[in-house]
Amino acid sequence: MYDINEIKKQNKFDIWAMLYINIARSLMETCGRNGEGVARDAMRRLGAAEGKTLLEKHASQKIKTDLQNLYKSCGRCIVDPRVRLNVLKDIPEVQLWEVYACPAAAMWNKLGSGKLGSFFCEEYQYALVDAYTEGKGQRNLSMKLTCPRDNDCRFSMYYRAANIDKAQRERSFGEGAEAAPVETDDDRLRRMTIATVCYMLEAAKERFGTEGECAVANALKAAAKGVIPFLVLKASDTRGDCDREFLDQNFPVSIDGTDAEWVDAEHAKELFTAYILNAIKSEFKLN
Repeated sequence: MYDINEIKKQNKFDIWAMLYINIARSLMETCGRNGEGVARDAMRRLGAAEGKTLLEKHASQKIKTDLQNLYKSCGRCIVDPRVRLNVLKDIPEVQLWEVYACPAAAMWNKLGSGKLGSFFCEEYQYALVDAYTEGKGQRNLSMKLTCPRDNDCRFSMYYRAANIDKAQRERSFGEGAEAAPVETDDDRLRRMTIATVCYMLEAAKERFGTEGECAVANALKAAAKGVIPFLVLKASDTRGDCDREFLDQNFPVSIDGTDAEWVDAEHAKELFTAYILNAIKSEFKLN
């Protein structure tokens, strides 16, 4: 049994997972096998941006830029009470963990889209560690819940002091402060939802131009058809109405498109507003 605050996080995470898988599927349907490259590229951009931001933040604050501090800041998975994770090794040079239950993987598998979901699992963590370690870290995902043969995800991350120069070694493993989480669970879900749309659109337009943009737009239209009944069901489950108050607490981004993360992403915001936010407002008469 989950409490009401845990349910709100679950709802936000599920909506992010719906948006991601709809865009990845649309890219594959519209652009063929080349759509896989776009989806993977977008998730690499997402991970790399987060890794670079954390590296710069930690370096400026004299925080040791080792793997332990990386994951103290951003966490190993999206925070969701349904996630079942076991940390096998948690030291500055090595991070090993296994995920036994993931609601995103469960959703993607149920939709028959586990392979599309694996693009996120593979590329995001790889790029995060690569950017944070300035290309010196080693990453491996040896098992995946999105694969029908596997019973867990196994992440193995390495960043060896012996493999880097003196200056980087001092920043990462010398004297320094310990890290702390840099954002709340709600902040992370908001940022990742917006960034997923932005990077998918950016990569699609660069690779396929108008065709790529249409694929993202069609994906958002399709996602709205799933998100709206999902919101109705979740509001009913908590004996409430799908009003602004409910959406503020259960939808990962502002229903009015006022989040700061949309800055410098006006076109992505226009598409998301037109096909997701306006559809929700119209359905629930919030205009």
